[in-house]
Amino acid sequence: MTSVTNDKTKAAALADALKRLRASYNEHYAELQEYFLPRRGSFFGQDRIDNGSKVNDRIINSTGTIALRTLQSGMHAGISSPARPWFRLVPASEELRNAHDVKEYLDMVQRIMRQVFQSAGIYNSLHVSYGDLALYGTDCAILEEVVNEHSPAGGIVLRQLEPGTFWLAADAENRVTVCYHEVALTVEQVVGQFVYNGDPSASPNWDVVSTTIRNLWTKGARYEPVVVSRLIAPRYRGDVVLGSTPDRMPVASLWWEAGGPSDKFLRIGGYRRNPIIASRWYVSGNEIYGRSPAMDCLPDVKMLQVMERDRAEAVKRMLRPPLNAPTALRNTRFSTLPGAINFVDIDRGLTPIYEINPPIADLRLDIKEVEQRINAALFADLFLMISLSDRRQITAREIEERHEEKLIGLGPVLELQHKEKLRPLIFGALTLLLEQGRIPPPPSALRDQPLLIDYISLLAQAQKVISTGSLERFSAFVGSIAAVVPEVVDALDVDAAAREYADLIGAPATVLRDEDEVAAIRQARAAAMQRQMQIEQAAKAAPAVTAVAEGARVLAESGGLGRDNVTELLRRVGALP
Repeated sequence: MTSVTNDKTKAAALADALKRLRASYNEHYAELQEYFLPRRGSFFGQDRIDNGSKVNDRIINSTGTIALRTLQSGMHAGISSPARPWFRLVPASEELRNAHDVKEYLDMVQRIMRQVFQSAGIYNSLHVSYGDLALYGTDCAILEEVVNEHSPAGGIVLRQLEPGTFWLAADAENRVTVCYHEVALTVEQVVGQFVYNGDPSASPNWDVVSTTIRNLWTKGARYEPVVVSRLIAPRYRGDVVLGSTPDRMPVASLWWEAGGPSDKFLRIGGYRRNPIIASRWYVSGNEIYGRSPAMDCLPDVKMLQVMERDRAEAVKRMLRPPLNAPTALRNTRFSTLPGAINFVDIDRGLTPIYEINPPIADLRLDIKEVEQRINAALFADLFLMISLSDRRQITAREIEERHEEKLIGLGPVLELQHKEKLRPLIFGALTLLLEQGRIPPPPSALRDQPLLIDYISLLAQAQKVISTGSLERFSAFVGSIAAVVPEVVDALDVDAAAREYADLIGAPATVLRDEDEVAAIRQARAAAMQRQMQIEQAAKAAPAVTAVAEGARVLAESGGLGRDNVTELLRRVGALP
């Protein structure tokens, strides 16, 4: 892909090239939109801006839409649920992973990041992204820094782009690194964002916009729509002198007014790192745009609408068939409403043109079969496997096995989401929050050390269920044998098993003590037990010692034992040291 400079002619040429790359997908995308989510996506240009007209004429049976919504919610809850931890940061170094201070620091970082994701609305953007992904096979968002009066210390935002308004390109490793985006703004939004640069009290810079926008603003037509273009793409050394100023940062962010002056940008900006987060459901080879499960079941969804329409027509013909009527009734007040009474000669009454008896039950079965295929293609039957089951009793083991079944279908998709969506989101957000000072600096042992991401969501943990299951079964086996042969527990390293299990299920580091702390606790416990045993032994021996001492005293007084013999006797029974 051609490098981007601060030349608007080259930027517009690159945008046109990206549009040509996606041109063959547009018709398919538009059809998906019509049959699943008519209001999600904009593939028809500016005439779709705030279009409030009815747009769901294609949908008669909403099974496809409901199944897509189920898949969207299931993906969000299973991969990045805001209700529970779904990722964990771990050092790449095995030695650092066992350092308690490192674990505590990373646990704190994870809590802060999850709180920021919640307050910044990132979870809402992720929920939308899973719907776009399941429908169109590709979604795109921009992760960037935001500073305003509501977050003076800095913040982050994940701007989810509407399908149909963005065009993408990938690098040699098929990572999406270029995004061209067209967004419909009002005149007031353009002026506020670019002329006043987000500060209404600042001096306006009208040179960045066309005279058309300035005239509309002057006339008071501030809510007229304007299409604004934005291009995010790498800048390469040699095309520009890379630096820290926005116009020289490694990744360009160029804004211009569509149809505006050929040499003017609304804004020339940049990023230190690529903010594009674009993921695909499934890609083959060097495809830029992904394929989706909605594409797989689109024929079934289209056929379902035809079948539903035919069934409704059959029922209507059966209940209200076309009638033959004598010409004498043409101008009479004849009614076909229920309960109406019409006085006519018998031989001149109404008769149906034909009588039909359509197999409504069979038609319904055929429709149900198609609905089941749609639910299977969109994984709705898997996410609702328990609630849709006819069985009222189901074991925990069966639930576990069904989760494994779900993983078989979603495993490749899950891996691709980890790579293309969640990894750049987590590391990008972590970098921004560190730069803003919202996360404390790392301990010295962790500085300049690479980090890895361990995903601990519901679906990610399903991948580890084999390992946790083997530990559970082995522990149960040892426990059952120990009831007969207690020595068998010596073969089990309980500490290692506990730490391994905690690692597999993603338990917080704070619930496990450091190994040195555990050793100190055990030494203190052993010393306390030793002291307690000595006290108990002394208490048990006290009556016997007292009796011996008393007997020795009596014998000594009676002359039966010498003083030296008495002392030796008391020492032997423990009365004297």
